[in-house]
Amino acid sequence: MRFNIFSVWEIIGKKLIWVIIIIVSIVAVAFYFFTNNFDTTYIAATTYAMFLFLVGIILSNMDKKINLLLYRRKEYYLTLKILNDVFETRGQMETDNEMFKFIVLLWTWTGRGSCERNKHPVIRENGFRFKTNLYKMECNYYNKYNDFQNSFFNDINNYIDNNKIKSKERFSELLLLGTNYEEWVLQNIEDEGKREEVITYIYSLIAKQQELLDEIEIDRKHLKKYYDRCNKKLVWNIKRIEKLYGDALQNLVYGDEQMSLVIEEVKTRLEEVTNKECEIEYSINERLSGELNRHTQEVLKKIDTVCYDLVNEIKCSIDENL
Repeated sequence: MRFNIFSVWEIIGKKLIWVIIIIVSIVAVAFYFFTNNFDTTYIAATTYAMFLFLVGIILSNMDKKINLLLYRRKEYYLTLKILNDVFETRGQMETDNEMFKFIVLLWTWTGRGSCERNKHPVIRENGFRFKTNLYKMECNYYNKYNDFQNSFFNDINNYIDNNKIKSKERFSELLLLGTNYEEWVLQNIEDEGKREEVITYIYSLIAKQQELLDEIEIDRKHLKKYYDRCNKKLVWNIKRIEKLYGDALQNLVYGDEQMSLVIEEVKTRLEEVTNKECEIEYSINERLSGELNRHTQEVLKKIDTVCYDLVNEIKCSIDENL
């Protein structure tokens, strides 16, 4: 994966500037102590002050440019967080089954691969790009493993069919090499006399394909290392965005969610106001007898008090969330 969120200057710029400041400061102090000429010292001090002033302007401009990119990087941040959630599901990838499932999952979420269902990705390349090298590694592993799996299934099922062995179901174990073949045979092969033959045949197939299985294992390990490196870069970019923007980013990211909660709260509160008004109006109608009595006036005051309190609560809630 190649990330294009931060420029090289943005990553090392401040560090480089601070190194230059320290070096110039050391040189300036040494020059001050080892030079007795007042005019030369004055010029050097003035030059050093101008240098610090210009550096301050540069650093200030850098901070302004970074802050102006907050909204764009919020979109990067959300995309990276979702992608990181996908990577967190990959597990240890110690088996081919785990690797195979993760490749399919990653292709589906990112819209990669040739399958038609991958044409509408949930995660689009935003702030990063997948290298063609990764896709080649994935395809190489995927095709080898998929071809071996299909061949393995077909050979076992054809052997069962050709030898007219009664079986409860066809062999289609997703774990493949992680399957307990003896247990599968005991559960599915009805002819007890043929069970040992089927087990022997299955292991003979594995022995014949051992060279291919070794290649698949090497490809899996290489791909696992690549995914681990990708995930480290992914986490590094997420943490850097969080460090740069801090609370401003969090407020912006969760602002939409908070505002939706506030809107729901407003609706709830308004419904409470409406319901309270209906209850009080009903009470008033029952007690009206030609003209308003003292009780009715108290009820009307209660309306004003309830509405005023609820509206104030809503206003305070919105102000706090904003």
